Amino acid sequence: MYDENNLLCSLRLQKGGLAILWNNKINYSITNISLPVHSDRIMAVRIDSSDSDPIFVINVYLPSTNYTTDQYRECITDWQIRLEWLSNEGTVISCGDFNGH
Repeated sequence: MYDENNLLCSLRLQKGGLAILWNNKINYSITNISLPVHSDRIMAVRIDSSDSDPIFVINVYLPSTNYTTDQYRECITDWQIRLEWLSNEGTVISCGDFNGH
């Protein structure tokens, strides 16, 4: 069930989009991360708790086979830059639709 209290961010693409949802009973601080280069295919949140280093969740929506190899590689490069940038700050979990078919 959708509840605006547990939806941090949603981006709409042509046919799909990105969202990160969580249970609103969680006792952690969850904030949207402004990434160094804007992408409508990659988003991230930071999860802070008092007993551990920050955890970053990166959600990625890679291009499908309808896109060129160069467009796919560009998105992979953007994703890699963000992974490296955030991994210097804490633990990183990457998830999403990798369109690896």
